[in-house]
Amino acid sequence: MAPPDPAVYKVLDVNYNRAREGLRVCEDILRFCLKDAAMTGRFRRIRHAVTKTMACSSVSRKTMILERKIAEDPGKNFPNKTPKHSFRHLYFANLQRTKEALRVLEEFLKLKDTKASLAIQKIRFDVYEAEKKSVEKFPSLFDPR
Repeated sequence: MAPPDPAVYKVLDVNYNRAREGLRVCEDILRFCLKDAAMTGRFRRIRHAVTKTMACSSVSRKTMILERKIAEDPGKNFPNKTPKHSFRHLYFANLQRTKEALRVLEEFLKLKDTKASLAIQKIRFDVYEAEKKSVEKFPSLFDPR
């Protein structure tokens, strides 16, 4: 068995966290700001699917966490210069964050677990569809600024 590649595990760790965090922000906006139980449930199921996919993959969560080197991360202090004006901005910023993180997970999982990569790909397309449904259901949610 080949030793774990620390860089791959770091990328998987950060994007796993990023995807779940982005989904949770969207879920809470749908729950508390828009008060929509069905869409809240949809995002919750997607977030749980990400968790289950990673838990069932051959990628060790323990290794991902142990390879985390926050003090050495050159990107940890990048300032967030994009102001958010409303929960609408937060919603779409976090949807974008989620889609990007899922794409990175999909690509890096190809190095470790092809089946998990395909599952993440499906989840990514589920997010695209959930985004479309949320805009259809809440046209005022879309604020392109």
